[in-house]
Amino acid sequence: MKISLEKGFNQLVFVVYRHIIAMFLLCPFIYVLERKNWPPLSFSVIANIFLLLSLGTTIHLNVNYAGLAYTSPTVTSALSNVIPSLTFLIAVILRMETLNIVSVRGQAKVLGTLICIGGALTFTFWKGRYLFKGFVHRPLIIICSTNSCELSHGKDNWIKGTALILTSHIAWRHG
Repeated sequence: MKISLEKGFNQLVFVVYRHIIAMFLLCPFIYVLERKNWPPLSFSVIANIFLLLSLGTTIHLNVNYAGLAYTSPTVTSALSNVIPSLTFLIAVILRMETLNIVSVRGQAKVLGTLICIGGALTFTFWKGRYLFKGFVHRPLIIICSTNSCELSHGKDNWIKGTALILTSHIAWRHG
């Protein structure tokens, strides 16, 4: 996806294509397996379906691709590991989860959340070299014909990209 965005492919077009392909692939299964369990399609049911699809998937994909423009694909995929911590934090803030710091379970939850978020922040702000040399000496897929071809993501915008990606995960999981 990063390569497509860099080559000028519009992210909104990709989201629309993704929804259309999903509709054509899933609708036959839904029709065959769930047609006896359908509620009557009233205006409120259609409005709820539209609202859930708009807030969840559509916002997630658009904001995620906007964040991808500022970071690398590696950061984008690695930040999905923060979702359990975000779910826990939102549950605590909305008082859906009680947090007892005195108990071992509460301490484990807090420690796990701190490790998860700390690891994601370390990964986001890391500007060091590669730790391991790859086992492949040349790229498996050659995208450009010149040696100077690189994907453009500025390191000064990684914080903005990370914030956008985390926002997209909140919209996807909790929208």
